[in-house]
Amino acid sequence: MKTTVTTRINYPEEFLIACGIHRLRPEEFLQQFVNRFHYSGLLCEAEDDTEYAVNQAVLDCIKTAVKVKNIPKAGLALCRKWILKLKVIFDENKALSERQLRTNISYTLLACKKELGKKQGHASSVCLPDGCNIYLPNNFIVMCSLFGISAEAVLQHLLNHISLAKETAFNQFDVAAFDPYMDFFHAMAKQFFKDSKELREIGFNEYDRQVVELYEKMKREESYEKRLAAFTKQYKKWYEAVKGLPIKATA
Repeated sequence: MKTTVTTRINYPEEFLIACGIHRLRPEEFLQQFVNRFHYSGLLCEAEDDTEYAVNQAVLDCIKTAVKVKNIPKAGLALCRKWILKLKVIFDENKALSERQLRTNISYTLLACKKELGKKQGHASSVCLPDGCNIYLPNNFIVMCSLFGISAEAVLQHLLNHISLAKETAFNQFDVAAFDPYMDFFHAMAKQFFKDSKELREIGFNEYDRQVVELYEKMKREESYEKRLAAFTKQYKKWYEAVKGLPIKATA
């Protein structure tokens, strides 16, 4: 049973500001997030830093938002069965190469998705606030089913943690703790950012310089709230300057 989920996702202002400044389309960002999640990454090492950030963000969401009661009682035993089966496959195939292990897990996920789909149904895509759809790969669908969480809940959890102002204010004293949400955001921003004549004409580099200057100035400010207010104001100013420029979709 396949359905398209009616949107219950909101784009927080801080997320739109971050995307606008870094010229990143929200739907591309979210599609990349679900594409780069792999269930095997919850059991073994991720392929790269980007997949690691995605998997850690998903794990954080599972820990903070998932409740067993979200899984229909009739499907609870089925979910436990497949979680255990995936763990057994991992334990029995540790000697295989990473690629072979992922392939074996992927085949099991297909069977899992098929059986769970018969009992629970599953969403094949999610409609976003701007009318765009993102399509959910098997890994993501199965994860949501097994842990009793909706795709929208995971994506909203992600969006709520994207904030340039909070990141900059928190790291003011070079205490840059690992943040899977912002690590993934910056990886995608770097991958998709395209300089343009329009950005140069409105002084894109000048706004970047202003943030650097503010960063140095606020090093004397001990109050996190005051730092946050200052950076929020500066990033909003930057966003207002660029938000009217269309962001081209990546071919």
